[in-house]
Amino acid sequence: MIWWMQLLIIVVCGAILHLPEFVDAVDFADCGSTGAIVVSVDVFPCNNDPCTLVKGALTTFTVNFVAPSHHHIWKFHIDYYVMEL
Repeated sequence: MIWWMQLLIIVVCGAILHLPEFVDAVDFADCGSTGAIVVSVDVFPCNNDPCTLVKGALTTFTVNFVAPSHHHIWKFHIDYYVMEL
């Protein structure tokens, strides 16, 4: 194998193994989901819980869920609460 391919494999594996350090699952409350079970909510960037969101900065929320059966989803709704400091 070419040396740069070995290096690429090492870098990719290292990034995958350390990915949880960059994206943290936050505590959440499921307030009555129907048709799916919310497994986790990830916020990037977030270094602590509760997360501090910076006004004007891009923040990415990822909601991971499992559907117990096949569903066609036409719309979904997420309620959130922002606590002012």
